[in-house]
Amino acid sequence: MSETVPSLELTLLLIGVPAVSWAVGAFVILEGVSDIRARDPIAIPAGATARLVQYFAITATAPIFGLIPWLMVSGIEDNFGSPSAPVAALLDALGVAFAWTAVVATGTQAWITRVRLRLFVGLDFGRVLPLVVVPSTVVIFGLVLSFLVLGRVEDSAGWAPLTVEGATRMGTALLVYSASTTAVAVSSFVAGRVRDLRQMRNFVRAVSMTDSGVLISILALAWAFSQITSV
Repeated sequence: MSETVPSLELTLLLIGVPAVSWAVGAFVILEGVSDIRARDPIAIPAGATARLVQYFAITATAPIFGLIPWLMVSGIEDNFGSPSAPVAALLDALGVAFAWTAVVATGTQAWITRVRLRLFVGLDFGRVLPLVVVPSTVVIFGLVLSFLVLGRVEDSAGWAPLTVEGATRMGTALLVYSASTTAVAVSSFVAGRVRDLRQMRNFVRAVSMTDSGVLISILALAWAFSQITSV
C-alpha cells in the first residue's frame, strides 16, 4: 500500500495554525523587547535572553502537541488507507478544535507576557511565569481528547466503523471543549488588571483569576470525555 498523509486541511489545522500562532506571539514579544531596549536599555537585564527562551519553549507546546495526533492519523492511514466519510468529518472537527485551542492558548500567553514584559524579563520573572504557564493546560487537555478520539476510531482491523450520529456526537464534544478554552483568555484578561505582582496578595489573586478559566475548561473536558466514551 502506498504511503498516504493526512489531508491538507487537517495538516494546516493541527500543525500550520498552531505554528503560525506561536510565531506571531514570538514576534510580538521580541518587538516589545526591542521597544523597551530602545527607550530604556538598562531595563533589559543580562538574563533576559534565557527568560525569553523559556517563553518560546513553553508556548511551543501547542505546535509540538499538534504534531502528535497528525503523526497518529498518518500512521493509521499508512496502514489502512483513507477513512470513511463520518471518520473524516470527525477528524476535521478534531483539527478545528485543536487549532482553536492552540490559538487561544498561545494568544493568551503572548498577551500576558506582553502586558507584563518588563517584569517578565526582569527580576520579577518568577511572578509572571506561572501566569504564562496556565494556558498550556488547555492544550494538554485537547491532546488528551485527541488520543481518546483516535483510540475510538481505530481497531486491529483498521478504521473502526462509525455512524454519522456517533461522529457528530464526538465532533460536537470536541468543539464544545475548544469553545470552553476561551474562558482562559477571558480570565487572563481580567487577571491582567491586577497590578504590582511583587505583593504576594496580588500575585495569588492574579493566579487564582487565571485558574478560574481553566476550571471551566476542566468541566467541559469531563463532559466531552463522557460524550466520546459513550459512543
